[in-house]
Amino acid sequence: MLLALVTNTFICFSYACYPTWPTPPAAPIGCPPLYDTSLCPAGLDCVAENGITYDGQTAIINCPDNFLLRIRYSDGTIEQAIPVDQFKAMFRIVCVNGRWGVFEGENPTGEEIQGLACYQAAERLRIRSPLLCKRCTAKIKGPAGDNVCPNGYRCFAPAIITKQHSNGCKHLTVDCGGSDLLIQLTSGQSMLAHSEDVTCDGEWSIKVGHYTHRIDVMLCLSKIE
Repeated sequence: MLLALVTNTFICFSYACYPTWPTPPAAPIGCPPLYDTSLCPAGLDCVAENGITYDGQTAIINCPDNFLLRIRYSDGTIEQAIPVDQFKAMFRIVCVNGRWGVFEGENPTGEEIQGLACYQAAERLRIRSPLLCKRCTAKIKGPAGDNVCPNGYRCFAPAIITKQHSNGCKHLTVDCGGSDLLIQLTSGQSMLAHSEDVTCDGEWSIKVGHYTHRIDVMLCLSKIE
């Protein structure tokens, strides 16, 4: 209570005085504000403001520990349902050279992120979710030229989604919204594939029979009517 009296100012009326909290520090010079309410899932309670506070170059997550995080990475990947308390215990967010990075412990190598939001899961979803077990270091490559997309088709990049593995771990896969998925392997071979067969283990790959093949390019194909 003494600390509150020292750090707060007061606004007074004729009958009482009320504390006013100091304005939260702005984002570090060179880095944009990190908290992004556009990442809040529709229909769920979300922290509307001050979800992030700043201490020098470090971003501090200022959300209830029983809330979940939704994070957008620089490659467009969106990861969600990350428990706030788990994330805070394992990672730190620091502004480096004008970009936000997520660092694990004292590891000097981090992953760039563009925004995050905190939300409260619906009652039926309040089971704790594990953190993403493995993340792809490679981005999904798009077509190298106009001739890659077959005639009569519209091509677009697949969405990156998170799924729960049978062992309780989360993994990344892709989704074409019902359209066909065309992949090109690092060997140069191209084939149509089921999106659920594409997985991430450091790199995007697909298992065909007993062999795992690394993927170089992925495209969704939608037939032009």
